[in-house]
Amino acid sequence: MNEEQKTTKISKEMVIYLAVTFGFGWICQIAASYFVLNGKGELFTPLLSFSMLAPIVAVFAAYRGLNAAKTGIRGWMPQFKGHMGGWLLVWIAPVVLTVLGMAVYFGVFPARLDPNAASYLTAVLGQEAYEQMYANVSGFQLCGVQIINILFAAFINMFLAIGEEAGWRGWLQPRLAKHMGRARANVATGLIWGVWHWPVMLLAGYEYQLSIFQAPWYMVLAGMLLFCLVTVALSFVLDWCYEKTGSIWAPALFHGGFNAAAGLGILFLHMEYAKDTLMGPMPVGVLGALPLFICGALLYWKERKAD
Repeated sequence: MNEEQKTTKISKEMVIYLAVTFGFGWICQIAASYFVLNGKGELFTPLLSFSMLAPIVAVFAAYRGLNAAKTGIRGWMPQFKGHMGGWLLVWIAPVVLTVLGMAVYFGVFPARLDPNAASYLTAVLGQEAYEQMYANVSGFQLCGVQIINILFAAFINMFLAIGEEAGWRGWLQPRLAKHMGRARANVATGLIWGVWHWPVMLLAGYEYQLSIFQAPWYMVLAGMLLFCLVTVALSFVLDWCYEKTGSIWAPALFHGGFNAAAGLGILFLHMEYAKDTLMGPMPVGVLGALPLFICGALLYWKERKAD
C-alpha cells in the first residue's frame, strides 16, 4: 500500500469515526435532553451514560472490531509492574485536583461555603431527615466519607469512561499527532471532545445548569466555550495517564474519578448559589478548574518543546 492509499484509508476511517461518534452521541444527548425537559428525568442519566459508548462504537465501526494491531489502542491488558506509582497517581489525582479547586473557589468566595453541607442536605432530604441523619456529623467527616466513596466510584465509572477514552485518547489523538504533533493533537482532541457535549449542554444545561431555555444565550455560550477549555486541559492530563501507564484503562480510571468527584463542591455550596457555577466550585468552573488548567498548561509546554 503506497502513501496515497494509506492517507485515503486513514481519511475514510476518520470520516466513519467522526460520523458515528457525533451521530450516536448526539442522538443519545438530544433524547436525554428531551426526556428531562418533559418531566422524565429518570431517563436522563442512563441515556447520557449510553452516549459515552459512542467513541468506542465508532472505532469498532471503522475497523469492524477492536483489534489492537489495527486500531493501535494499547494496554487492554494493563501492566502494573513498574507502573504502580503512575496508577496510584491516576487514581487519586482527580480527587486532589477537585479539592484544590474547591479551596481556590471558596477562598475567593468564602461566604458561599457551607462547611457542614446543611444547605444542600436539607434541600435534598428535608429538615427533619437532615437533623436525624447528619446533625452530629461534621463537615470534615462528611467530606472524608465522600472522598472514600469517590475513590471507589472511580472504578465503577471507569467501565463507562472506557467508551470515550478508547476513542478519544486511544484512537483519535494518536492519529492527529502523526500530522500535527502531540501538543496540537491534544488541543484538537479536547476541542472535538468538548463540542461533542454541546447538545446536552445547550438543551438540558449539562454541567452549568445553563440551557437555552433557562439562561441568556451569551451565558449558555460562555458555558459551552468554558467546557471546551476544560476538555482541552483534561485531554493533556488524560494523554499523560495513557503514556505513563501504557494502558487505555488509566485515562478511563482518571475520567471515571473526575466524573465521580465533580459534585463534591456542590455538597458544600450554599444552595442560593447552586445555579451560579460558571466559576466553581466544581472542577469545570473557572476557579474550580484552575489546578487542572495549570496541569494542562505545564503538559502543553512540555509537549510543545518535545514536538
